[in-house]
Amino acid sequence: MKKTKNVQISIIILSITLALSFSGCASKEKSKELNTTSSDVKQSETKEKGNKLFEGSWKVEREVKDPKNTIQTLMEIQVGSNDDVNISLSSAKIVDGNPNRIANLNLKGKIVNNGAAFDFSDDSWGHSGNVKLEFQKDKIIATITITKEPNEASLWGIEKGTLNFVRNKK
Repeated sequence: MKKTKNVQISIIILSITLALSFSGCASKEKSKELNTTSSDVKQSETKEKGNKLFEGSWKVEREVKDPKNTIQTLMEIQVGSNDDVNISLSSAKIVDGNPNRIANLNLKGKIVNNGAAFDFSDDSWGHSGNVKLEFQKDKIIATITITKEPNEASLWGIEKGTLNFVRNKK
């Protein structure tokens, strides 16, 4: 039952995030290149499959004591030609098993040397900042920095700090 509820929550969050992305309600994001390297990515896998290895659904790896009352941060990645990447990143506060507050980022850019960097101007709660991603074999390390807080007190926003994402096994 818990697993079914978590899957339902994940689907709801991703659906809302993708709907915002396609409806044009998403903030306008500006991409930067980041040159990082990772010894964790096998060169033969990268050459054979390219950055398509990173496509799909990812979630922040954390110990969850109460899945009905937690924070859930998800990332959906699509890789196009020439390593162009579309990323939907969302953080939701889960209260009594339901998403209560959701912050969204829709990022577009390019993967360069197993890394990518993006600036964002609004996370749906008025925050601005940047996201740096390091793509490794079985995880993605995201560093999310808030550079500007909203004028009014915001009760939510995209999760910040250094986050380890692992595959979201639905």
